Amino acid sequence: MNDHGAQPHVPPQISVLIPVYNGEGSLGAQLDALASQQVPEPWEVIVSDNGSTDGTRDLVLSRREEFPVPLRVIDSGAHPGVSY
Repeated sequence: MNDHGAQPHVPPQISVLIPVYNGEGSLGAQLDALASQQVPEPWEVIVSDNGSTDGTRDLVLSRREEFPVPLRVIDSGAHPGVSY
């Protein structure tokens, strides 16, 4: 703990990247599976939204508060396509 009683920030050692396009229907199950993982190192989940037009982004944002590790969504829709 630091002087203010808060846990010090530990940078993630593992990043799980999920590229997604209109994945609202299946992304929740993937996030559930990841949330149940027990990993000894600090880790995070990053969802790369490739310009979804469904509720993908809202789904991720709604799960952030209760997710056991940092959960972020980034907008990668400026360059739609698999490789971006």
